[in-house]
Amino acid sequence: MEMTKRPNSLPIVVTSRRSGSAFLRMPEVASRCSIQPDMIYHFVRLGLIDPVEWTDNPEEWRFERHAVLLIQKILRLHRDLEINFAGIGVVLELLDRIEALERRIRDLEQMR
Repeated sequence: MEMTKRPNSLPIVVTSRRSGSAFLRMPEVASRCSIQPDMIYHFVRLGLIDPVEWTDNPEEWRFERHAVLLIQKILRLHRDLEINFAGIGVVLELLDRIEALERRIRDLEQMR
């Protein structure tokens, strides 16, 4: 995958020419979420988030931009509801299922 730097952006934001979507490296994601990169590494090990590009050096892992929103949601669930990180995986899966069911209901209602 060929990567190029995005003009007028932080030097760690890159864009894939193939998909046109921007990716962030772990330090940038951590900075945007106000957490240490070690916490992101922990979330990846727990399966809560996935990098789109892996290397031997976690500092070079690349994440889609929506990973920032997902991490912020994880942190809110942990802080506000006091759910442990292992339990957050279950909550996120249930929220995804609810969203899919709601989409399906909307689609069925539009077919009437």
